[in-house]
Amino acid sequence: MLAISAPSSITQGPCRTQQSINHSDERMKREPQGLIYTILIEDKAMVALQARGSEARELCKEEWFREELSRLKSNGEPLYRPGLRIRARPATEEEWVRYDSACSAADDTEDILFVYLVELDRE
Repeated sequence: MLAISAPSSITQGPCRTQQSINHSDERMKREPQGLIYTILIEDKAMVALQARGSEARELCKEEWFREELSRLKSNGEPLYRPGLRIRARPATEEEWVRYDSACSAADDTEDILFVYLVELDRE
């Protein structure tokens, strides 16, 4: 499991958050009423985040998010390539626990916390 902070930069710690989003994604900041959703690519769980269902589904359509997933690699392969199916669903209990653990270890921030559920390659 790896959670990350700031686009395109993997830190030593377990967390990564999306910062400086100038899109309409301000509503996706961590809020107590949000649920944990998992983003799947070709039905493989890749990343967990806190959002509302419609926000998680919209995130899957965002070009900046797909580009970010394309830059990140696991076992030498990009997490996302054009044409692959990407979708959101409510997190399983195990995914929720992994998200909660990473969230507890993260700095207290208002940014979106992305917890990667696959091992990411170091750049």
